[in-house]
Amino acid sequence: MKVFVASFALGFVACRSLGAGPAIIPLPQQLQVRSGTFTLCPAQPVAGAPAQASTKILADAPSQQTAQYLAALLFKSTGFQFQILPNSGGSVVEGAVLLTTANANANLGAEGYELTVGPDSVVIRAPAQSGVFYGVQSLLQLLPPEVFAPQPAHGVQWTAPCVYVYDQPRFAWRGWMLDVVRHFFSKQEVKLLLDAMALHKLNTLHWHLVDDQGWRIQILKYPLLTQVGAWRNGIDFGLNPRASSAFNASGQYGGFYTQDDVRDIVAYAQQRHIAIVPEIEMPGHSTAGLAAYPQFGCYNGSFNMDTINYHIDVYSPGTTGTFQFLEDILSEVLGLFPGQYIHCGGDEVVSSIWTTNAPDVAQMQALGINPASTTAVAQYGNVPPIVEIEMVLNFHFRRS
Repeated sequence: MKVFVASFALGFVACRSLGAGPAIIPLPQQLQVRSGTFTLCPAQPVAGAPAQASTKILADAPSQQTAQYLAALLFKSTGFQFQILPNSGGSVVEGAVLLTTANANANLGAEGYELTVGPDSVVIRAPAQSGVFYGVQSLLQLLPPEVFAPQPAHGVQWTAPCVYVYDQPRFAWRGWMLDVVRHFFSKQEVKLLLDAMALHKLNTLHWHLVDDQGWRIQILKYPLLTQVGAWRNGIDFGLNPRASSAFNASGQYGGFYTQDDVRDIVAYAQQRHIAIVPEIEMPGHSTAGLAAYPQFGCYNGSFNMDTINYHIDVYSPGTTGTFQFLEDILSEVLGLFPGQYIHCGGDEVVSSIWTTNAPDVAQMQALGINPASTTAVAQYGNVPPIVEIEMVLNFHFRRS
């Protein structure tokens, strides 16, 4: 994972060095290069002296959190402390980076911004905080790439070219999907990915938490989901076990996130204007859940998370308690994720298993469906299964 995240920085440095002008990712709607450069701070703090930057960060009341984010990031890489001062006006202030919503162009929408870098000042102006935050990302991209270093970088000229940028996103949903089921990512690694998303102005993380190969989220009412379902015997997929450290004391591969971990990651994402859509796979791709609670499945044998078997990894909607089990899980998930959506999968279900499972046959008969008919599976729940669609709708109404 560390090599993977490092590739973002390498790609950014390479992209920044191409062409005659500065590179901002994604390409802004308007980018005007002007004469001159803005100097943020000296190359490095003077030894033994307070490392206080002469450049101030000014922010109106709504922009204070973004100002704190910027100051913290700059302190790590430059070694200078940037003082944050309140400023409710929208005018240019010499020797300062101004973050403001005052006099912003309403046509920019919730995520658009204007960035003006002059020889002695910077102004980021936007109607809403997402836009202010994205303007900060563009400013950071104009600075040397060492600005993203985790410790002070010495000998760097902290300058940015003078520009005017007018930008707003073309697409409202700018997503990234992270599958932590097949290969587990630690909490810190997830945060590194969120940082990379923020840099590239992506606003939605699809977090794939549950599938055949593992159950990655703590559910308090059903502890076996992580005690059993979070661990498999091998790293699998032809990988060398030495490629990861995600093994428990018994040598099993996997891991999971506690509910406190999830809250921490969700808050970290929100600070970067990223919404998280959790995926809790059902009714198929459910080997991990059924390995922990096999009584809710259609198969009477054992479940092996190291082997994919689409013919048995399906919940049984006709079995007493299955819906309560799934509703309890989703209720806890709803309490952890404040976003609008929760994804429940619904793909690759060999749903003919329901026509051979006694409780499901009985349920079909109770619903007036003939299990022996050629349309029974389609009626009872083909891909995506009807039963799953009903469940998603019920929980959508609950949130609203």
